Amino acid sequence: MRKPPNQTSNIHDKNIQDEAYLERLSDEQLSSRIRQLAPKLIVNLMSSDALLKVGISRFNKLSSSALFALIDVLMLQGRFELAEQLLPKRPKDAIDTRRAWLMFVRGDTDGALYLFNETLEDIRRTNYNSDFYYSNITGIIFILTLIKKNTRRSLSNALSYAKLGLKNQIWSNIYNQLKPFIEGLCYGEVPKPRHPSNMTPLDTFFTLLIEYWQNPFSFMATKRDMLKSVKDQAKLGGYELIAAECEELSQRLNKEWIPGKPTGVSFWKDGNLVSILDCFPVLPTWAIELKQLDQALNLEDAPRQARRLAWVLEVIEPNETITVRLVEQQLTKTKKWSKGRCINFEKLLPEVESTQSWPTHYTPLDIQAISLMRDLTVWQDEGGESLYAQAFDLSLPLMLLKNHPRLLWNDKDELIPANIVESSPYAKFIKIDHRLQIEVVPENKELKRIVATRENDSQLILHSFSQRALDIAKIANEGLSLPSEASQEIQDICLKLVNEMPILSDQELLLDEVETIYAIPKPVVKLSNETNLEIEILVKPYEQLDILVPIGEAGAVNLVAMHDDVPIKFARDLAGERTSLDKLLALCPELNARTKTGATKWSVDDPIQKLDFAVRLKDLQEQAVIFWRSTKKMRVSRRLGRADLNVAAVKKNDWFSLEGNVLVDEDLTLNFQKLLKLASQQKGTYIELDDGQIIAITNEFRRQLDDINSLGTFRDDSFELNPFAFPAAMAFFEASPESYVLTDAWMKQSQLIDESMQLAPELSDRLSPSIKLRQYQLEGYQWLCRLDSWGAGACLADDMGLGKTIQALAFIAAKSSEGPVLVVAPMSVCNNWLSECAQVTPHLNVLVFGTGNREEMLSSLKPNDLLITTYGLLQSEIDSFQKVHWRVAVLDEAQQIKNYQAKRSQAALSLNAQFKLVTTGTPLENNLSELWTIFEFITPGLLGGRQHFQDKFAYPIEKFKDQEAAERLNQLIKPFLLRRKKEQVLKELPPKTEVTIMLEQSDSERAFYEAVRRQLVEQFLPQIQADPKRLEQERIRILAAITKLMQAACNPKLLDPTASVPSAKLEAFKQIVQGLVSEGHKTLVFSQFVKHLDIIRSALDTMGITYQYLDGSTPRQERIDAIEAFQDGQSDLFLISLKAGGLGLNLTRADFVIILDSWWNPAVEDQASDRAHRIGQTKPVTIYRLISQGTIESKIIALHQDKRDLAEQILAGADTPTTISAEELLKLITEN
Repeated sequence: MRKPPNQTSNIHDKNIQDEAYLERLSDEQLSSRIRQLAPKLIVNLMSSDALLKVGISRFNKLSSSALFALIDVLMLQGRFELAEQLLPKRPKDAIDTRRAWLMFVRGDTDGALYLFNETLEDIRRTNYNSDFYYSNITGIIFILTLIKKNTRRSLSNALSYAKLGLKNQIWSNIYNQLKPFIEGLCYGEVPKPRHPSNMTPLDTFFTLLIEYWQNPFSFMATKRDMLKSVKDQAKLGGYELIAAECEELSQRLNKEWIPGKPTGVSFWKDGNLVSILDCFPVLPTWAIELKQLDQALNLEDAPRQARRLAWVLEVIEPNETITVRLVEQQLTKTKKWSKGRCINFEKLLPEVESTQSWPTHYTPLDIQAISLMRDLTVWQDEGGESLYAQAFDLSLPLMLLKNHPRLLWNDKDELIPANIVESSPYAKFIKIDHRLQIEVVPENKELKRIVATRENDSQLILHSFSQRALDIAKIANEGLSLPSEASQEIQDICLKLVNEMPILSDQELLLDEVETIYAIPKPVVKLSNETNLEIEILVKPYEQLDILVPIGEAGAVNLVAMHDDVPIKFARDLAGERTSLDKLLALCPELNARTKTGATKWSVDDPIQKLDFAVRLKDLQEQAVIFWRSTKKMRVSRRLGRADLNVAAVKKNDWFSLEGNVLVDEDLTLNFQKLLKLASQQKGTYIELDDGQIIAITNEFRRQLDDINSLGTFRDDSFELNPFAFPAAMAFFEASPESYVLTDAWMKQSQLIDESMQLAPELSDRLSPSIKLRQYQLEGYQWLCRLDSWGAGACLADDMGLGKTIQALAFIAAKSSEGPVLVVAPMSVCNNWLSECAQVTPHLNVLVFGTGNREEMLSSLKPNDLLITTYGLLQSEIDSFQKVHWRVAVLDEAQQIKNYQAKRSQAALSLNAQFKLVTTGTPLENNLSELWTIFEFITPGLLGGRQHFQDKFAYPIEKFKDQEAAERLNQLIKPFLLRRKKEQVLKELPPKTEVTIMLEQSDSERAFYEAVRRQLVEQFLPQIQADPKRLEQERIRILAAITKLMQAACNPKLLDPTASVPSAKLEAFKQIVQGLVSEGHKTLVFSQFVKHLDIIRSALDTMGITYQYLDGSTPRQERIDAIEAFQDGQSDLFLISLKAGGLGLNLTRADFVIILDSWWNPAVEDQASDRAHRIGQTKPVTIYRLISQGTIESKIIALHQDKRDLAEQILAGADTPTTISAEELLKLITEN
C-alpha cells in the first residue's frame, strides 16, 4: 500500500488560495468553482481557506449545489454549527440529507436513517429514476448509517447503494472498499482487503477503517504509519473530524483500550458526537478472550446442554398414587425447556458401570437413580404414549432424588420445581365418644420404611419409619383405643411412646412430673391463587412438629416430645393466638365480613383487592409465615414511591432523554424508561412486567409517571422529552429534586429559556409614531419576542376585540428586516390586515397573494415584505409556499385549521418558518382535537402524535372528565398560550348585556314543527332501535335532521316556501327592530341560514328600514363598501351570515346585536357579537338571542354552558370539557 502524499497534483487551480481573485468572481463563477473543487478538496483532505472564506461570506448568493458542496467540506472539518447555520436557506431534499448527516454524527441513527430514506425516495419519485443515488459524500455517510443499524434489511440496502455508488468516479475507491465488506456482513464471508491503486488520503482512511473492522489485530507498523500520514494530512487541511477519527483509531489499537470508555481524544470531549468507528462493533484482544472464557463457563449455552434429563413427579387418580417418570428435555429457540419425551429405564443401555458411554447430559446422580429405579419398579404403558414408573416402594429413589436440581412436579401439564423434605411420623390421640383412639401419622398400612405425602403443589414429605415405629404403626392399623378413664395407663403409655415418636393430642394430657411449656404462637398465612385469592390464617403451634391448625381454635391442645432426652409437654396459648390474629386483621382491611368464608378463611375475588393484599404481605412477614399452596404465586413488589426514582435528563441532539433506574429490591432494579413505557400502557397503581412480576406504586408515584409520560413520546424504547415541554418538565422536576439529576446540558437549556423569558424589548422604531400600544398589548409583544428568542412558537388567544392584530404587527415590525413575513387569514379578514398594516407598519411592503405571477411573487420575496393570503390559496399553492423560508408565519383566526385531516391544515403544518404565530379568540370550539393541530403548528411534537394526544388527553378528558389529564395538558400548553379577557384588561370598555328572549309559538307553528320532527325521526330511529350499533353510522343523518329542525324553529318557510304558517320569531324580530330604529340604535343581525336572512330582508324592505348585507358569497369590494357604509351611519341594520361575518370585522357603530338562531358553539356567537363589543366601542352593547321555546333551540341553549367553558377549562386548567356524542345528538331530536 502506498503512502498517501501530503499534497496531490490533480488540483491545478492555483487561484483557489487567492482571496482577492475569488472576490472578483461573479456569483455564478464562484459557484462553479466551488462545485468543481470541493469534492477534490475532500478526497485529498486539502483546504483552501480563501475559497471557504469567500464562499461563506456569499453563501446566500451561491447556487444550491455549490452551497452544499461547501457545507460538506465544513462537516468533514467538524464545523457542524456553522454548517447547520447555512442549512435553512436552501431546498428541502438537500437540507434533510445534511440534517441526517448531523443526526448521524450526534448519535441519532434512527433519525438519520429516516431522513436519508425519505429524501432518497422523494428524489427518486420526483425524477422518475429508481436508480438514483447521492453523488456526494453523503452517500457514503448514508451507507455507514445503514451498517450501524445492522439489520438484515439495512445491510441489504447498504449493499445495493454501494453498487450504485461505484458509478461515481471520485468516490469509487471508497465504495470499492465498502462493497465487499458489506457482502461479508450479508453472506457471512470475510473478504480479503482490496488495495486500489492511486488512493487519495480519504480513500486510505476508509481502507484502514474497514481493515480495522475486519481484523483490528492485523494492523502492522506500516499500516500505523499510513494512519499517521492520513491524520497529518487531515490536520494540515483542517479536516478535524477525519483527524479525530484517525487519532481515535490509533488509541483503540492499544491493548489497554476499554470499549465505552473515552480515549481522551479532545474532539469527542463534550459527549454529543459519536465516532464512525462505532458503526461496526470491535472488541480489544482481552475482551475477546474474556468473552471466550465466559462462553466456556456458561453451561446453558454449551452445546451439550441443548438436552437434559428431568425427573417428573405426579399424582395419579383415584388413589392419589405418587409416580415418577424420566423425561429428556430439549432447549427451544425461545431458550425454554420443552415438556420432554419419556424414557423407558429398562431400555437404557449400557449398565451403570459403563458410564463412559452414557450421553454427556446424563449426570452421575441421574445414572444412580436410573439404576435404582430399574431394580425397584414395574412399568405401565399409558396408551403407547407415555411410560410411567410406578414403584412398589419409591421411597429410596425419592430419597436419592431429593437434592436433584431438575426434580419437577407435573401440575396440570405445567412442569414446576419440586421440593422434597424429610420428616418423622408422630402419634395422634383423638377422643371419640368415651375412648381415646391412637393413630400413627402418616398412615402406613403397607409398612414401608419411607412414606411419601404431598404437602402442596410443589412439596413432597418423606417420613422415615424406624423398625419400632413400623411395629407401632402395625398395631395402630389394627385399631388401638383406650378408655378415657384409664388415665394412669394412658400416662404410662405416653411416657414410653414419646421415646419413639412425638404425641399430638386434641385433649389435655395429664402427665405427672412432666414439665409444661406454653408454645409461642407463630401465625401462618396460607394462600392459594386460582380464580380467587383464597386466604387461610393458621398457626404452627409447635416448632417440634410440622403441623398447621386454625388459629385460635381448639384442637391439637398438647404435644409431648423429647427435648434434651427429657419428655416435655407443650401446650397451645389460644389467647395469644387470638391476639396475633387480631393484629394481622388490623393490617389487612381487605379481609372483611364480605370476603369471609370460614372462621379463619377469606376469599378475595376483586383483582385490585387481591393485589392490595399481596402488597400487604410485605408488612405481614414480620408477624407471620407466608405460605403459598400453589405455583400461581402472586409476585408483587413493595409499594414504590418517588424516593425510589433516580433519573437524569440526558441530551440527545435537539431533545432530551430521561434515563435512570428504579430500585425495587436488592434483586431487582428496573430501567426507568421500561417502567415509564409500561406505565403508559397500563393503568392504576399496579404495573405488570413481562415476566409476570407486579410492581406496586403509590398514587403519588403513579401521577408522577403520568406527568412525565405527558411530556414526550417513545421512539422504540427511548423516551424523548420534547424540547418545547421543557418548562412543564422543570416544574415537575423541581417538585421532586431528590429524584432527578439535572445534567449540565439540562441546566444550560434551562438558563437559555430563563434568559429568554427575562427579555423586555422595546418596541421597534418602525412602528407608526401614531400607534400607542396599551400596557397589555405591550406585554403581549414582549411575550412574543421571548418565545422567538427561545425558538418556540406562540398562540395569542386574547378575547375578540383586544387587538391581537396590532400585537402581531408590533412583533413583525421588530423581525421583518430578517426575512419575509407570511400572514394567512380568512378572506373576510384580509382587508383588515391590509388596513392595519397601512396604519401600524407603513414601512412594510405589503403584498396580496393571488394576482399576477404567483410563482414569481414568492420567489422574489425579501426582508420587509409581508405577504397576505387566504387559507384556500395556501392550500392550492402549498408547493410554492414551502420553498420560502419565512421569518414569521402568522395564521389568523387559526380555528380554520382545527380539522387536522383537512388539506388546508396539512398545508399550514408544512410551512417553513423561523417563528410561527397563531391568533385566535377561540382556540377551542368543539373538542380537544382542534387544539392539537394549533400546537402542532407552533410547537411541533409538544402534544405528541395524534394518537398519543387522543390516548393521553382528549379521550380521558372528554370521556371520563379526567381532571389530572386536564391539568397536565394545561401545564404543557401554558407557556405558549397567552389569553386575556376583556374584563381583565379593558376596564373602560362599556358593559355587554346578553338577553335571551323565549318566544312562544302559535298552535299552528307548533304543529308544523312537531310534524317535521316526527317525520325526521322515523327516517332513522327504527333502524337504530333494531341495531344500536348503527347509532354512530347515522350521525351525519342525525345532524342533517337537527339542521332541518332548527330551520323549522326559525320559520316554517325555510322548509316550505309555500307555507302560510306565521313565524313567532319573525314577528318578534320586527317589533324589536321597529323600537331600536325609532330610538336611533344601530344593530347587527346574525343568522346561520342565508335563506333566513332573505326572509328578513323582505320584511325590512316592506318596513322601509335601511340595511347592509354580507354573506359568504359577497365579493370582496362589496364587503368593504358595506362595512364602510355601516360605520359611516348610512344604514340602521347590518344583516350578516354568522360564519361569513363572525371573523375579523370591526363594526363598533352598532350597539345592539340580534342573533336570530343559535349556533352549536356559543364561541361562534361570541365572535359575532364581539364585532361590536371591542376596542373603540363607547356605548353599552346589548345582545338579543331569539329562542323558540320548546324546540330544539331550547336544548341547544342548555348545552351552551358546557361549550362556552370548553376553552376556559383547558386554557385555565380548570374542570373538564365535554364533546357531544352521537347518543346525545339523538336525544336532541327524539325527546320532545
